[in-house]
Amino acid sequence: MTMDRYNDQDLLPRHSVVQKSVLKLFDDAEIINHLRVQSRDLSTDQIKYYMDVATQWVQDQLGKTLLTMTRETVVYNNRFVLPYGPVLWNASRQNKDVITKVIYGKKELEPHEYKVRMVGDSVEIQVPFSWKERALTVQYVAGYGDAGSVPTPLKHAVMGTIEYLYNNNGNLEALESATAPWLQGGRTYRLF
Repeated sequence: MTMDRYNDQDLLPRHSVVQKSVLKLFDDAEIINHLRVQSRDLSTDQIKYYMDVATQWVQDQLGKTLLTMTRETVVYNNRFVLPYGPVLWNASRQNKDVITKVIYGKKELEPHEYKVRMVGDSVEIQVPFSWKERALTVQYVAGYGDAGSVPTPLKHAVMGTIEYLYNNNGNLEALESATAPWLQGGRTYRLF
């Protein structure tokens, strides 16, 4: 099958979360203290909702993973940089616990069948052979680790988003249309 038989949507990379983080960026008391409310004014479910939505929204806006989780990316190229870093790769150890799977077609590749190199806070994967199959699937562990390892500006971005959600009664539409100045410090740009 030739490439011209696929539409552009077929060739876009797909990203998903395989295993979410069980860690929390803030405990309930930190959120209550920041919002300057009484603990009786916010239920545990509301706090969890605000924290989950804010964390996911900031991650999506910045293209980063804050707390360690397993992600999967499907791409249609034999060389690409893993999105949603940081990816904590140690070249001397060839971390099988960081790049958990590389699948080409239906075959899971061994670490010696692909190349890995650090690019900023992420990793570039290169499969050094021609394509017979269209998709390359990579599962990997991304994130800064626990809450103490997440950079302070990124934690502030999440807390600012929690505050915005609280002040706007959890209105996601308002959040999507808002200009979020608290995110500007966390953006990184890549030129290819």
